[in-house]
Amino acid sequence: MTSEPATKTRSVFLIAMVYLCALAVALLVGTTLDGFHPVWVALAGNLAATLTVFGFSVGLNNTSVYDPYWSLAPLALILYWAWTAPLESVEPARMVIALMLVGLWGGRLTFNWI
Repeated sequence: MTSEPATKTRSVFLIAMVYLCALAVALLVGTTLDGFHPVWVALAGNLAATLTVFGFSVGLNNTSVYDPYWSLAPLALILYWAWTAPLESVEPARMVIALMLVGLWGGRLTFNWI
């Protein structure tokens, strides 16, 4: 008989693998769109990641696979915006505050999900 903590650990590991695959797909799509406006790159990467997670949820017959997306996608997107923002147009204090707030929000949601 499997204990509940072991089952939860396996489930969290599986979800982590799904989301690493989704991140890899989003990065692959994003790199193929080099030269496009960052909004289009973010949209395409986000759509690719969404479809990847959706595919896993269908394959695993478990729609809750998509639940962590709402806390993880904003984190990935704000990191992308921070990475691609022209340095002369960014106020460092605002960027740090935005990264911290979205990080805290996403971390809280992820912690609650786990």
